[in-house]
Amino acid sequence: MRYKKAVTSELKKRYNKSTKKQKGAILDEFTAITGYNRSYASWILKAKKQKIIGYMTSKGKKIKFVVGEKKKRNKPRIYGHDVCLALKRIWVVFDFICSKRLAPFMAEAVEKLEKHKEINISYPLTILISYLIFYPVFGGNYNL
Repeated sequence: MRYKKAVTSELKKRYNKSTKKQKGAILDEFTAITGYNRSYASWILKAKKQKIIGYMTSKGKKIKFVVGEKKKRNKPRIYGHDVCLALKRIWVVFDFICSKRLAPFMAEAVEKLEKHKEINISYPLTILISYLIFYPVFGGNYNL
């Protein structure tokens, strides 16, 4: 096991600095030495070093807690927290159906729920929610 870790740490440095063709050769060499699957080997060599913040034992298994870097958002959020809350309320009323089935009822749902004072939505939110009829509610890159 120590041998595999030593080989991994040595090849990881070369792998991250090399070109695509060189990476293929390094992967061939690494899989031949360690006996790992090729996809697992590439995953190990690409993995970033993580900061370990602690360990815990649960049901006889040791669990490692690590802190990684957060990915930065490239796109700003389209819908705010208030739209998300209104959508979740509508979703609960319709018994948690999927977004494809929920979208056609969205305009009707907003009208009925406002009429019966289940939700209180301002006019701009009504426009945003009616906009969602034409797009997936919880899918895609709409960043709820």
